[in-house]
Amino acid sequence: MLGCDYCDTIKGIGAKRAKELIDKHRCIEKVIENLDTKKYTVPENWPYQEARRLFKTPDVTDAESLDVSLSLSNVSDHNLIALSNSLLFPVVEMDSARRRRSSQIYVWRQKLQRRAHSLWR
Repeated sequence: MLGCDYCDTIKGIGAKRAKELIDKHRCIEKVIENLDTKKYTVPENWPYQEARRLFKTPDVTDAESLDVSLSLSNVSDHNLIALSNSLLFPVVEMDSARRRRSSQIYVWRQKLQRRAHSLWR
């Protein structure tokens, strides 16, 4: 009722109301049968059963069957530095007020980046 990555929400039903409905009817099928259709509209072709299946039995691959070899022999120093920076120093969008408050953190981050660059050389 609240939606997920796999299906939309039932508009107008929040967390509190969803819990009340599940507590009362015990399953989503009964909730849908007893839902006030004047107040709430269940999305057309709502795939809640498929979403339930994916949560109960997720499609996963056995880790042992994956080939995850990694070779850095063909990676340039420039790209390696860029990769390390993106992992160590992710970009965070900030509004101007937050940016001012974080100016000391910004200076500290710049110093760390320069140090990281010098270590990779």
